[in-house]
Amino acid sequence: MVPIRSIVRHPRNKNYLWAATDIGIYESQDYGATWATSALGPGDVAVDGLSFVKGSEALLAATHGRGLWSADTSAVPSFAPTGMTANAVVGQANSIAIHWNALSPPATSYQVMRSSDGSAYANATNGLISGSLTNYADTNVIYGKTYLYKVKALVSGVWTDLSTPDLATVISFSDALASNTFIRALDINETRAAVADVMTAAGLSSSFGTAALGTLIRASDITDLRQALTNAYAKIGMPTPPTFAETIQVQATTVKGSHLQEVRDATK
Repeated sequence: MVPIRSIVRHPRNKNYLWAATDIGIYESQDYGATWATSALGPGDVAVDGLSFVKGSEALLAATHGRGLWSADTSAVPSFAPTGMTANAVVGQANSIAIHWNALSPPATSYQVMRSSDGSAYANATNGLISGSLTNYADTNVIYGKTYLYKVKALVSGVWTDLSTPDLATVISFSDALASNTFIRALDINETRAAVADVMTAAGLSSSFGTAALGTLIRASDITDLRQALTNAYAKIGMPTPPTFAETIQVQATTVKGSHLQEVRDATK
């Protein structure tokens, strides 16, 4: 048996624990279920105490005879729900389905956070969601808007960090566009409106015009929409949009219905 003189928890990720013992520092990455010697600290030496510098992620170790050691723990991943997805429900003009992965250790409750029109995130639910659930249907939405969602969990009385965000746009298109579909002015206008919704949710302004009947759809129209979505995703904090199937050369590529459909898919 080895005496444990101190245990500390990471300020961001409660799954990460460090214990001061007579034979060095031990570390757990699963809330104490398993332990192993830590690469942090002075090695095989008695450690009298551990603490974090207030407001930082610097771990301090007071040793028995070898002074005070410090280690940077900022590389520890955040403790937050993963797998967050948000999708407008097909055929319903006022519902967005949200899903995330269950946490381990289990959460007591979850809270879904929502943003629109570039505003700060706020509670999307009046109360907490049971920790036994990993989904929520947001029916308090408006047609023609993009909404951003994150979720956090309450574990052992402590809130986790917020998950990475996802977006959903409450809009329906007149029809799906296959590769050989002829693109109409209506199609480009509907897609521009959806992309503009995403940009508004990201707090960005859009300046797309309205294509009149008989307007020639150019390759630059597609590249402009792709770039606008890339900028909006970056501002929201989401990974870049899904890879588009074909590189468009503005002066050489023939515009296809599938090019516009890919942009629509990225507005979700």
